[in-house]
Amino acid sequence: MIGRASPPLGRQLLAAQHLRLFAFLLDYLMIIAGLKLAEQVLLGSGWDLRMAAAPPRVFPLWWLAAVAGSFAVKDLLGSSPGKWLTGISVRRRDAPTERPPPWRLVARNASLLLLPLDVYSLFRDPQLRRWGDRWFGTVVVVRQPEVSIVQRAFGLGSLFLGFILVALLVTSWNLRRTSAYQVAQRAIQSQPALTALLGAPVTVEGSPTLELRLDQGQALFIFQAKGKQRSAEVRVRLVLIRSSPASWSVGSIDMPNPAAGGTPPVTDAPPQPASNR
Repeated sequence: MIGRASPPLGRQLLAAQHLRLFAFLLDYLMIIAGLKLAEQVLLGSGWDLRMAAAPPRVFPLWWLAAVAGSFAVKDLLGSSPGKWLTGISVRRRDAPTERPPPWRLVARNASLLLLPLDVYSLFRDPQLRRWGDRWFGTVVVVRQPEVSIVQRAFGLGSLFLGFILVALLVTSWNLRRTSAYQVAQRAIQSQPALTALLGAPVTVEGSPTLELRLDQGQALFIFQAKGKQRSAEVRVRLVLIRSSPASWSVGSIDMPNPAAGGTPPVTDAPPQPASNR
């Protein structure tokens, strides 16, 4: 079954089951990763307070609709990203060298709603077709010229490294779009004790570390603050005020690990209301 020789179809070679299953797995991972990235990009400024006021559902309707829509159109160009990486493509059953019309490429994926039965049908058909292929007259063939294993590995590695890089950039960007970040940054720059210790003006370097516990109404930022005289690691603890609208209040500011000489004291600030605007 899996791994058996693919039967010919005219001058085309039908794609083996293991290639099709691997392509489907790649498509699934890319669709989920892509939607998660899109969700993070669309969070907007002050997303932490919105989530505190109304925690998101695990699988909202828009998410399910986006997944279904992505699977429906994934083969619109004849090969989904997963199929392209595995060197296979969708063709017409009656003309294996021709690409099916777009409506047929979309309609054939409707049978994916019947998983895993649809996948099982792939192993029962002599021409390696699942139900969607049978209903709309398509087959999946090895692309000509064939894609080498080196090209596949390079393409796959580049794709996932790209996803990781974009995810890191979006995560850092989203951290700066939180209301908690804005409140903590202003608290550092306006704290007299820090200004006296580090030297004015006090700025924040790099990307801080954030521990966000919305269910507990707490946030902890770890900044690398730099002044004219020295720099130091600064920790800002925030408390969520669940009013209408919600806002963050500074609970404490401390400097346990300075990066320059001297031993500065720990500075505790009493809770101070701070605007999130």
